[in-house]
Amino acid sequence: MIGPDEALAPLAIRAGRYAITVESVTLEDAIWYVTLRFIVFDDDDRVRDIKEQAVWAPEPLFADLERVRAFAHGQAAALRTVFESPAPDVEHAMPHELIELRVLELVKPRTPDEFETALLTKKRLGRFLA
Repeated sequence: MIGPDEALAPLAIRAGRYAITVESVTLEDAIWYVTLRFIVFDDDDRVRDIKEQAVWAPEPLFADLERVRAFAHGQAAALRTVFESPAPDVEHAMPHELIELRVLELVKPRTPDEFETALLTKKRLGRFLA
């Protein structure tokens, strides 16, 4: 059986000039806190900016960790699409604007592809796409 750390491990990606890492996953008072680090690199591959922030989700959203893992794979694929697109606004984003844990509240998505589709809508990560 996997734990929340393993389920969210696929979120740690680097694509283009951007990277996201999962720094910690903790449970406090029935709330999951996921501390993320968003790193922006310059054209010479030097770190230009680092933003770290905790995002949260109610404990029931993590009840099915295999589904959380599917979400993490879908989220990583959606982030790759955003990071590899000419999206100048993304470098000013905070981690909570890039990781959409609340999409786990949707009933329909079960696979990475379904989560990726849900995440790339205009009201979510699709707003960063040109």
